[in-house]
Amino acid sequence: EDLTGHQPTGEINYRFPDQTRIAPGQFLVIAKDPAAAQRFYGVSCLGPYTNKLSNGGGSLRLLNELGGRLLEIEYDTRPPWPAAPDGAGHSLVLAHPSYGEKDPRAWSASEVIGGSPGAFEHYRADAARHVVINEFLAHTDEPQVDYIELFNTSTQTVNVSGMWLSDTASTNKFRIPNGVSIPGRGFLAFTQTQLGFSLSAEGEKIFLVNSNRTRVVDAVAFDGQYNGVSSGRYPDGAPGFQPLSTVTPGSANQRPRKPEVVINEIMYHPISDSDDDEYVELYNRSGREVNLANWRLQGGVGFTFPTNALIPAGGYVVVGKQLVNLLEKYSQLNLANAFGNYSGSLRNRGERIALARPEDLVSTNSQGVVITNIYFIVEDEVAYGDGGRWGKWSDGGGSSLELKDPEADNRLAANWADSDESNKSSWTAIDVTRVMENGMVYNDESRSATTLGTANRFEVFLQGAGETLLDNVEFHSNGGANLLANGTFDSGATGWTLGGVLRGSLVQAGAGIGGTPALRLAATGRGDTGPNKIATALTTT
Repeated sequence: EDLTGHQPTGEINYRFPDQTRIAPGQFLVIAKDPAAAQRFYGVSCLGPYTNKLSNGGGSLRLLNELGGRLLEIEYDTRPPWPAAPDGAGHSLVLAHPSYGEKDPRAWSASEVIGGSPGAFEHYRADAARHVVINEFLAHTDEPQVDYIELFNTSTQTVNVSGMWLSDTASTNKFRIPNGVSIPGRGFLAFTQTQLGFSLSAEGEKIFLVNSNRTRVVDAVAFDGQYNGVSSGRYPDGAPGFQPLSTVTPGSANQRPRKPEVVINEIMYHPISDSDDDEYVELYNRSGREVNLANWRLQGGVGFTFPTNALIPAGGYVVVGKQLVNLLEKYSQLNLANAFGNYSGSLRNRGERIALARPEDLVSTNSQGVVITNIYFIVEDEVAYGDGGRWGKWSDGGGSSLELKDPEADNRLAANWADSDESNKSSWTAIDVTRVMENGMVYNDESRSATTLGTANRFEVFLQGAGETLLDNVEFHSNGGANLLANGTFDSGATGWTLGGVLRGSLVQAGAGIGGTPALRLAATGRGDTGPNKIATALTTT
C-alpha cells in the first residue's frame, strides 16, 4: 500500500514521505524520537512527529493524500478502556479487531510492559492471567481497614507467589509471600496492615504485577468510594466494578448497591445533528426527594447542579447542552426540572457518562490539624454505544436512548431501547389520483420479454428507511372497474405479500381514513422491484 502523502493527525501530526509503502502483513512505526526508539526497541522507525499523545485520552486520524479521512480512533483512560496502558508501561493493542477500531472492546493492554512495536503480539501462556483484582475497600474508619481481594477465575489452583500489589505504577509496594496459591474459583484478600499501604478514598489505581515484573496482570482505576462500601465485580470475575451492598473480603461478592438516582435517557445524536439538541435525563427511583446540589455529570460532558436542584421521589430531571433550546422544544420542562448548559458534547459513537455526588473526607494532617476535603463518588454510570444492541433510531434517527426499566442494570445494552416517537406527531394525509406512470408490463414471469401485455400486479416500496400508511388504493384500467381487490385492508393483509425490508409491515386497526384499517409500511431500508417490496395481484376484469 502506497502511503505517500498520508497523514496521521489528531494528537500528533506527521506526513509520510514519498515512496512510503507498507507490504501485506508489515508494520510501520512512527516515533516522537526515531533514534531513541530504534535504540531501545531495535526496530526502524519513521518520524519524528510533532506534538504528543495525550495521557488523558484523545483521538488519532489517518488522512489520505487529499485530506480525506480514512480512519479515526478515539482512546481514553477510563473504563471500559483498559487501565494498564495509562502510565504502567503497556501500550494499547488492537486485540479484537472484529469489534472495529472505534469500539473500546477491540483494544487491550499489550502482552508485556513496553509493548511490541513493529511486531505481532505474542500470547504467553501463564496461569497468573486468570487472577484478577475482584474487590477492594478504600474508605474506612477504624476499626475497619482497607483491603484488596484477588479472585482466581479458573478452575485450577494458581501459584501467586512473588506477584506484586501496588497503588502506584512506578513502585511495586507489596510482594505476595512464597508458597501462596489461590484454589480454582477461590479468593485471597490482603488488608492494609499486610500490604503496608492504604488506598485513597478519593480514588486512584491498583496494580497486580507478575512475579518477574514484565506484565501488569490486572489494573483498576477507580473514583471515590462511600465510607465502608467496597467496590467489586459482580458476579465474581465479571468486567467492570460497582459499589457492593456488603463488604466480603475473601468470599463471593454480594449484589451491587442500588443507586437512588440513575441515568435513564440519553439524546446523544439528535436528528438535527445539532449538539444543542442533546440532553441527559436522570430518574429518582428511591422513595424520597434527593437534593442534587453540587452533584456532577462527568465523562463525556461536564455539569455541576446548582444548590436549588431537587429531584422528587419517582421524578425526573433533564440536563441539556442548551437549556433555552430544551425549554422551547419540550413543554413539560421548566426551570425546576431542566438544567444546563453542560460543557462538551456527547459522542455519536458512544462514550462514558457518570453521575457523581459530593462527599466530605475528614482527616488529620501530620501537624494534627483536622482537614475536610470534598471528593466525588460515582452514583451511576453508563458507557453507551451505537449500533448492535444499543439501538438504531437513537443514532441520528430521531429517537433517544431510553432505559426500558429504571430498575434494570443500565450498564447492559440489552436494557436500553430507542424511544418510541410514533405517537408524538400526526400523520400527513396525501390523497392522489393520477395515471400510473412508473411500471412495466411483461408477458411472462421471467421479465425477459418487452412486448406489452396485460398488467397483473401492483407493487409499492419506499425510497429509504421509514414508515407510511397506505389506504383506499384503487387501480382502474381505462376508467373501468377497480382491479385491486383489497385496497381498503378491511380483510387485513389478505392478498398482499410483504417482503424484504418491508416484511415488518402490518395492518393497523383504526389508522386509515375515517378510522378504518390501513397498511402500515415499515421499511428498514430502501426498497426495490425485487424482493424488497409489497405487492398484490390485479384482477383482469
